[in-house]
Amino acid sequence: MTEQRKTHQIKSFLPPGKFDKIKRSDRLAASRERTLSDWVGRERKADVLASFRAPAKKVDLIIDELMERFDPKGVDFLQILRNSWTELLGEKLAAQAKPVALQENVLTLEVANTSWFYIFERQYKEEIRQKLLKATNNEITDLRFVQRGRFSR
Repeated sequence: MTEQRKTHQIKSFLPPGKFDKIKRSDRLAASRERTLSDWVGRERKADVLASFRAPAKKVDLIIDELMERFDPKGVDFLQILRNSWTELLGEKLAAQAKPVALQENVLTLEVANTSWFYIFERQYKEEIRQKLLKATNNEITDLRFVQRGRFSR
């Protein structure tokens, strides 16, 4: 069967314009499955194709794998920092900046707006950094400020 004929057969099963949006590897897999189903017959198609696929993982195993990627020490530390944030900075500053992430000893603070961003960056960065160095036994070495809503979690 020629490549052009295969392409036409695949296109005939799909809505107009959908064929061009499918990745080449997906098209090859669809072609492979169609050829295999022609070979084994329609009644055995589902069983044979299922035998070639990887076994499904249980949801609890997938969640465990995902949770292993997170650093529990960092998450706990960040939560402790959030709970004591007002005492560390004072009510005025704490209301304008919230800790949102801690990566590689750099604390990311989400700041209320551009004016406060400028004020924190120019006036308070070093003061806050010194307070955090003292309070965290040098666990946090630097600060990064982002505007509220700009931090991708």
